[in-house]
Amino acid sequence: MFFIVNDVQIPVRLEITDSTWNINNADETITLKPHYYAADSFSVEMPLFHTQLIGKIQTDTTLNGIWIDPTRVPKSSITFSVKPNHQPYQDVATLGTESIYDCQFSPDQPENQSHAVGILKTYGGQIHATFLTETGDYRFLEGNTTGQSIELSCFDGTHLFYFCANIKGDSLTDGHFVSGSTWQEKWSGYLHPSAQLRDPDSLTKFVSKENFAFTALDQSQQKILFDSTRFKDHVTIVQILGSWCPNCTDESKFLKDLYAAYNNKGLQIIPVAFEREATVEDQLFRVQRQFQDLEIPYPPYLGGTSPKSKAEQVFPQLNHIISYPTTIILDKKGKVRKIHTGFYGPGTGKYYMHHKELLTMFVEALLDEH
Repeated sequence: MFFIVNDVQIPVRLEITDSTWNINNADETITLKPHYYAADSFSVEMPLFHTQLIGKIQTDTTLNGIWIDPTRVPKSSITFSVKPNHQPYQDVATLGTESIYDCQFSPDQPENQSHAVGILKTYGGQIHATFLTETGDYRFLEGNTTGQSIELSCFDGTHLFYFCANIKGDSLTDGHFVSGSTWQEKWSGYLHPSAQLRDPDSLTKFVSKENFAFTALDQSQQKILFDSTRFKDHVTIVQILGSWCPNCTDESKFLKDLYAAYNNKGLQIIPVAFEREATVEDQLFRVQRQFQDLEIPYPPYLGGTSPKSKAEQVFPQLNHIISYPTTIILDKKGKVRKIHTGFYGPGTGKYYMHHKELLTMFVEALLDEH
């Protein structure tokens, strides 16, 4: 399967059986069920993010169509083509050679420049990879290497990513990154086993002398004030998210498990969503639908539309918000004890496990306070 963005063909690993489509991104498999699959056309909805793949069956083995993301403004669409590959998808071995790279994106544009840590695991000619950034990670990337170059891609229903670069000694050069139809930039990296980013607990700060408080809409569109009376005697996690954000979805799955383990000891979680749709009704529908899909037992609230400037208006006591997700943790007295920017999800392996362990230990310590 190839998505076509300008002059770039972005490969995606798609398996089709009689009733099921599977998209494989490294260690992630996304199972899709066609809503409509007939002699000459098809319609498939991506789970959790509810974007659509629709198109025509050209021959017994060839399909053409478009991926539509109605959450984006303006609505986004990208064409794709499916052609047969008679080699079935093979999971690679669990052991591989891991290389850590210190990476720069947009190195020639100071206003857009950003830092990342690239994690590449090679299995012969195959690569599983991700990039850690100060706002999250690029999740499950998969691709190939010739020994002279690399090519990586993934598609999860809301993001379509493509990376390529040349290999010169210990460096990755002439890198090109494509994100959907809206963003392209250069990147580079050099081998650096101890490369790291700034501490994600240090990037956003609580700067008010007043007690932490904010207002959001509940599912009935009523304004709810969250202040010290709602935080008292609970350890509270306020999750700033968007249902369109895969890093947020990864965090929501983790927080669901954390809630199940510690709710009876006093943990409460308050998700506040910032959505792309134009109307409040559609925004609430979108986030409620994802929470139902994930079977999350606590309700989401609505903060507004998705620009981070809107989130800063809802949370003016923070110096800034640079990422979805951003997570605020309060103790039983309603005092802000930690603000975590971004989320390292399961695609980051040991970083994900380390983050889960640290956050769980921190919540346990707060629950033990009197």
